[in-house]
Amino acid sequence: MPSHNITLESPTGRLRMVPPNPADDEVMASIRCHTVTRRYLQFLPTVITAEDVRIRREARAENPQITDFYLYVKERIFNVYEENESCDAGLIDRKLHRVTLDTSVDNTPMRGWLEKVAGIRLEANRTECWKIRPGEYCDVVGYALLDWEWRDRVKAALERRMNINTGEGIGRNA
Repeated sequence: MPSHNITLESPTGRLRMVPPNPADDEVMASIRCHTVTRRYLQFLPTVITAEDVRIRREARAENPQITDFYLYVKERIFNVYEENESCDAGLIDRKLHRVTLDTSVDNTPMRGWLEKVAGIRLEANRTECWKIRPGEYCDVVGYALLDWEWRDRVKAALERRMNINTGEGIGRNA
């Protein structure tokens, strides 16, 4: 059972965030150990079963500090920390003060998008942060976006880049 019943959708409908549910366990198992996913998240297991995903989903649902979401892009994941008004990925519409995004130092496509396209600032370099396999770790970089940075700079820059004239949320067409 999910710890919440919150569903968030972007104004264009391209992105949808939903609570984890049992129907997605098999797909999530496949995604978490897929070679493309593991290229940048090397700490993920090479093999994970739907049962492993179920156990993880249920354990996280019991933790009041975690609000998990599965992120679907058009057809087709993130933690919200209510006490700090922050999260681990893109919930600007929730009026959070701080959003943090972590990725492997080797994930140049994501790093390039965060830095060059979104203009989100690099905040941290963490040496040997994510365990890849026993005795082997990868470095992680952390980015952060504060509500005033979103409001005063990043939102408008992204909207200009997407040729969107909005009054409110990202993706609202004129």
